Amino acid sequence: MSDEIEPSGTIGSSDEPQTSSQHGPARRGRKIIVVAVAICLIGGGIGVAVAESGAPGNASTPAAAVNRLLDAADHSDLLGAIDAIAPGERNAIEPGFVGLVHQLERLDVLSPSTNLSDVGGLSLHFAGVKTATAMLSPTVAAVSITGGSVTGSLDAGKLPIGSFVRGLTRGLLPPASRTSTSSVSTGREAIVTEKVAGTWYVSLGYTIAYDVLRSEGLPGVSPTVSAAVSATGSSTPEGAVRVLLSDAAAFNLRGLLSDLPPGELGALQGYAGLFLGKAGAAAAKARSQVSVRITSLKMSSSAVAGGTLVQIGGIGLAVSYDGVTFSYKGGCLTYGYEGRSVRRCATNATSSAEFRRILAALPLSLRGLAMRFTASRPALGFVTVQEGSRWFVSPVATLFEDVNASLSTLKPRDLGSIASLLEHPAAAEALAHSLEQLLLGALASGSSSL
Repeated sequence: MSDEIEPSGTIGSSDEPQTSSQHGPARRGRKIIVVAVAICLIGGGIGVAVAESGAPGNASTPAAAVNRLLDAADHSDLLGAIDAIAPGERNAIEPGFVGLVHQLERLDVLSPSTNLSDVGGLSLHFAGVKTATAMLSPTVAAVSITGGSVTGSLDAGKLPIGSFVRGLTRGLLPPASRTSTSSVSTGREAIVTEKVAGTWYVSLGYTIAYDVLRSEGLPGVSPTVSAAVSATGSSTPEGAVRVLLSDAAAFNLRGLLSDLPPGELGALQGYAGLFLGKAGAAAAKARSQVSVRITSLKMSSSAVAGGTLVQIGGIGLAVSYDGVTFSYKGGCLTYGYEGRSVRRCATNATSSAEFRRILAALPLSLRGLAMRFTASRPALGFVTVQEGSRWFVSPVATLFEDVNASLSTLKPRDLGSIASLLEHPAAAEALAHSLEQLLLGALASGSSSL
């Protein structure tokens, strides 16, 4: 891979493809890069452990970091590809993806025989790749692919998909291998890299932020240090969640950004100055109309892969809007308006009766799943991670942890039942209507009885 260093802000200058005839190949090339980055993400999850792929090599330049990514994709090496991503982002993605893939294997969505160092069925081969680099800051650089081609091939019969997916896609997947070649040029867009501890990595966050700016006709400028949001975090995992919820209740966008891990979302915090003013004004307007207070909060924590899971055991809220007040605490909801107050408290008897009515409305094949989901109550919460001495709430890790906890209640046969229901839109719509009526009826009966 050849590389040309350009001054800051010159990527996308007049020597790049601009005409409509050249726009198509550039967009196709960008799609290939998206595929390559997606391979990195998938590799983070399907991998048994990043350490098993060997110690990551040192990329001494931004172009070398991109080359590592493309080289891993060229060899269908998912474990190698994950090492090209910035450590903070990789650490947020990898543990959750590992759990997700284990769940998908158990549910026969993925094949248990997947070779993660050489994934069958999909291959990408890059040739003649040339790049140009624009230094946005001493630690952030945008790498534009200015030339080269990629040949992709797909053999559906060798893809590592499980029996459930093969059953759904029978007759839809191409029976023979397909191969195509196109330009890999990124055009006006770029892959943005970040220097961490002396090594350059591909940064998903900075790439998204930079390309959004370019797509809106704005220059891909360096993040403004003076306008950036500083990540502050908290001294404990539960403290991190408490502060996050408090900032959310106060519509404090700057505070919310400061509660997020800088290694994972440093790009969002760095570019905050470009959007925080307008977004902050909207939040201030909402804050003037709605008051939200957290009156009580009970939490518990437990270790999970990559961090600490903080679960909410109980919460008290007080909300007011346009003369209407709501408060919730200890399972009781109080509604107040024009001097009238209505209070409803959930009891085991009423909850059981409502659940039985909802259960009766479900198809027989889904009742077992509903009962298991209610009985097991998946461990949902916020995943917190430690950077330095401070704790932060990780949105990406939280998403995957909660998805995996929910999937853990499923059995392979449940997917078939869900798929059968979705194949009959009329039946699915009737079920949704029945559940809606049951829930509305429960609310109406509760209000009238108080």
